[in-house]
Amino acid sequence: MRTKLILIATVVAALAIGVTASNAALQNSVSVALKFKKAGGPGTLDLSLTNVEDGGLVPQRISKMIISSSSGVYNSKALPYCKIVPSQTVGGKDEIPTNAAGNNTSDFLAPQPGGKNSATVLKNCPLSSLVGKGTFEAVVGTVGQPYDPSQSGLITGNAYLFNYKPRSGDTLAFVAWIQSNNPVPNANQYQYVGVSKKGVITTILPNRGDIPPNIAAVLPPGTISMTKLKLKLTSPKPKKGKPIFSIKSFSNLNVAGQLIRE
Repeated sequence: MRTKLILIATVVAALAIGVTASNAALQNSVSVALKFKKAGGPGTLDLSLTNVEDGGLVPQRISKMIISSSSGVYNSKALPYCKIVPSQTVGGKDEIPTNAAGNNTSDFLAPQPGGKNSATVLKNCPLSSLVGKGTFEAVVGTVGQPYDPSQSGLITGNAYLFNYKPRSGDTLAFVAWIQSNNPVPNANQYQYVGVSKKGVITTILPNRGDIPPNIAAVLPPGTISMTKLKLKLTSPKPKKGKPIFSIKSFSNLNVAGQLIRE
């Protein structure tokens, strides 16, 4: 099933704009809020996704989220890259290891203490490459039936986005570090998130085959459905050049969103 949510942003004030779309029958919504003092300058982007069913039921799974805008300006070189060393990956490839591919066996992105206030950072990702962070929640079970948190039917955790060298066809990219809190603390997975040259961000939401084996081992049977996602991306003022992301102008500002359901 494909659900399309269109978000049209019209500038009301120069300091901030926000757009929201929702589907009351399916109890899902996605919102994007942009805050920039001036076009071409630094700012923030807040993304919020809600996908719930009344009565604590497992909702239909959203498999893909697409956000697009022709109003963005990107500069991937504004911040250091999160680097991947080919010799540290299976097969010596310059790739982000994933649980689905079965190559998440090295510790090149292993979390370790570092940075200010003993913040946890990734081994090969400078703290200055951190672009965004937030939280997520997912439930597990049969779609349309209640889920049981006491039986590991609830997954919660944190998500971080680090600047990454774009692949062919992309103008900006991130390494998404997804770290669980429940039911297994500190289980890690990684994912590539690209912004195409046309300003389209396509995010594949993790399925059972994508999650760490130590989490999959304790989950009940059924579908994994993300119910909540909140991310805040920050585009700081660079030492020189343009910010990592900004907007062209406050005129004809547009953002469109699409959720793909299974």
